[in-house]
Amino acid sequence: MAYFLEAGKLGDAQAQLTLGKAYLKGEGALQSETEGLKWLFAAAAQEEAHAQLELTRYYKRQGNDAEAEKWLKRAEDNGLRVSHPFSIF
Repeated sequence: MAYFLEAGKLGDAQAQLTLGKAYLKGEGALQSETEGLKWLFAAAAQEEAHAQLELTRYYKRQGNDAEAEKWLKRAEDNGLRVSHPFSIF
């Protein structure tokens, strides 16, 4: 996890995505929604489509369909192809 933290702090979007997922799920790190979202937003800001998809899933689980749709559109705009949008949840 130390490698990902260092790389994430240096702006590596893939590391930020990995950190975001790890913190949200509590896998390899203490579960923390705040930390997980922080890292996912950092990766998503760099147009990391898979981070944007994770945010789509997060907001869909929260019942915030408008925000979920916004993030799904951004992910698709960044090259992610989702053939069956509801299968991602």
